[in-house]
Amino acid sequence: ILHGIMPKEDKGNITISVRPGRANDTFMCIIEDDGIGIEKAKKLKEQRKSSHKSMGMQVTRDRLAILNREINTGVGSTIISITDASGNNAGTRVELIIPFVEE
Repeated sequence: ILHGIMPKEDKGNITISVRPGRANDTFMCIIEDDGIGIEKAKKLKEQRKSSHKSMGMQVTRDRLAILNREINTGVGSTIISITDASGNNAGTRVELIIPFVEE
C-alpha cells in the first residue's frame, strides 16, 4: 500500500473493510487504495535501484501459509490491479481470507 500511495502526487486514500468469507469459518479483509498501481510501483522501484527489499507481502503470505497448514481452512491472499474506465491504473486491492476461530 505504501509503495502505491507515497509516490502519488496528491493525497491518497486507503479503505479497509471486513466481511464474512465464503466459508463459515473465515472472514475477508479487503484493503483498497487509489495509488499509482502495482506495475507503476514496480517500475519506480527498478529505477531507484535500492538495495531495500520490501518483505510485507511475503511475511503475510508466510503467516497465512502457516495458518492454513495448522487449521486447513483455505486462507490466502489475492492482489488485484484496479483500473479506471479508460484502462489506466487506479490503485490496488488486496483481499485476505482469514480464519475465524471461536474459543
